[in-house]
Amino acid sequence: MDTNTVRVTGRVFGLPVTDNSRRSKFFRKLLEQLMDLNNPREFNFALIDFAAGICKPRNPFHEICPVREFCNLYKTNDKHLHINSKN
Repeated sequence: MDTNTVRVTGRVFGLPVTDNSRRSKFFRKLLEQLMDLNNPREFNFALIDFAAGICKPRNPFHEICPVREFCNLYKTNDKHLHINSKN
């Protein structure tokens, strides 16, 4: 679990994300529930790639995001981006 995967998860579910969220048991359990248990490595790398290419820390590409219909950030158009860090 890293900052990028936590950022994406927080945005999709509308959860506040801080610098310490990557150490959160809550986020860990949530990501475990979403993870493909047969291919956890592929799931994590895909989520990291998605975070780097589309769900960037600033100015995410909402117009091409494949999960925007499920994303709380997109639905609420929250400009704060649920980030309380220096990203």
